[in-house]
Amino acid sequence: MTSKYLANHLRFSLSLASRNYRAFSTVQKCYENQDIVTDCSHSLQHFEQIFETDSIKYSFGYGLGVFPQAGYDTAKTKPQIDVVHVVDDATRFHEYNTKQFPKHYSFLRQLGVSSIVKVQEFGAGVYYNPYVSIEDDQGVESMIKYGIVTEDVLFKDLTEWSTFYLAGRLQKPVRHIFGSDNRLKEANDYNLQSAFNLLLVLLALGKKRDLTVSHLFEKIALLSYMGDPRMLVGGENPNKVKNIVMRQMPYFEQLYAPAKELALSRGYATFDKDTLVPSKDIRVISGILSELPLQFRARLARSYQRKYSLQCGKDQPCEGGSDFLDAISGDNYLRRTLLTTILATTAYPALVQSLKGILTAGIVKSTRYAWEKKMKSFKK
Repeated sequence: MTSKYLANHLRFSLSLASRNYRAFSTVQKCYENQDIVTDCSHSLQHFEQIFETDSIKYSFGYGLGVFPQAGYDTAKTKPQIDVVHVVDDATRFHEYNTKQFPKHYSFLRQLGVSSIVKVQEFGAGVYYNPYVSIEDDQGVESMIKYGIVTEDVLFKDLTEWSTFYLAGRLQKPVRHIFGSDNRLKEANDYNLQSAFNLLLVLLALGKKRDLTVSHLFEKIALLSYMGDPRMLVGGENPNKVKNIVMRQMPYFEQLYAPAKELALSRGYATFDKDTLVPSKDIRVISGILSELPLQFRARLARSYQRKYSLQCGKDQPCEGGSDFLDAISGDNYLRRTLLTTILATTAYPALVQSLKGILTAGIVKSTRYAWEKKMKSFKK
């Protein structure tokens, strides 16, 4: 591959991403695969009565407090329940919520709602209130951590992989608690298919070119932890991904059933018993790359621009058309560049979200949260 060749073909239509997303979203209009029911689902329903505001589009729960994980005895220690509220207007939500639940907030509440919203916008655009004690309709107390994100921020992450923060979270099973938004479910369908297909490419380019479905799910679950500072400094259990998939295999199978069927029907992979064998055909790899979310593809293209010292015009964004993608699909370092692109997408937002915890939770709660994460990291 020559720099002259790439210079001639390093053009990518930005509108291609929206066409890719629409093409994917028209394949399937039924999202039962995302509607997962867990043993604790009944205890989450009262959240709708607690957070009584019409600015919440819908809420979903995740993590150890909602889904079982191997290596943890939740009967001895009741874990914190992680929840995300998707809102249409962050200012309107916080104005109502700070009045209804002033103790949920750190010292930022004293600086006004505008300061809270500004802090929310940094990083991945999520604002968390941790260690909030609530009671259900039977008086049973639970500890929750709830995040707030706007619908537009979440939609952009699902369809473009702008930060991969919540897109990565939603690539694992979540429990929809209340509300409904088919626009976001449709976007997440594209997110799930993109994650599944990206793993097929990484697998095709690797030394081990087939995986059992369970191992494939582990690789998918690992994507969102790449670049997470908590994993790098030992703030998470090193076996966390394996523990998640081991106990949640039926949920992963349900979640990714449509993506797997679509990939097989398109010839992206073949299925032999419990093993997926991805296609190594350059045209297939190029086709998958062309369908990945917009910002991820743009970062990938810029990596090759820097590698070959190419320049894009001021009025012409640096992207990648079919000839360009065909060319890089045969590059010996494509797998490494894809992994680097994932790190470039995830690392900064994850770091900023961790640092934001000092502001949004306060020193005491932040220290408690970090300590509990560290204690979990010692569990195998």
